[in-house]
Amino acid sequence: AITRKGEGYIFTGPSGSGKSTIGGLSPENRLLSDELAAVVARDGAYIVCGNPFWGNFQKGVRNGSAPVRHLFFLRKARRNRIDPLPVSEKMKRILGNVLFFGRHIRLTEELLAACVDFMKRTPADELHFRPDDSVWRCIEDAGQKSSAR
Repeated sequence: AITRKGEGYIFTGPSGSGKSTIGGLSPENRLLSDELAAVVARDGAYIVCGNPFWGNFQKGVRNGSAPVRHLFFLRKARRNRIDPLPVSEKMKRILGNVLFFGRHIRLTEELLAACVDFMKRTPADELHFRPDDSVWRCIEDAGQKSSAR
């Protein structure tokens, strides 16, 4: 999770997909977490927060939070591009990232409802990216397009 210009960006994917690479390409941005990010609903918006669990960049991680601007499912590629995903595919992918240890059916239902709401209200796309700082132009272009929707 990274904040850039006061907005939160979440990057997720399997090992080797580029999460740490994105963190390393973002020295002017604020790295909230390079391992686990917490997302909370607050005042009708979703906020991404840092936490004490660190990975490769433990010295660069800072406490903080920001409104979620975009969520990206990562794939390394030869050129930058963003592919939109249907809500059903976003749900399938995001559920693999949710840590939940409850066993009560009501809590499970609430979690699933929160995930559906988050995925409906948050721009989330697949980001194919070159491992260089040109990826941020692609990300900012996607933000402008999602604002225009």
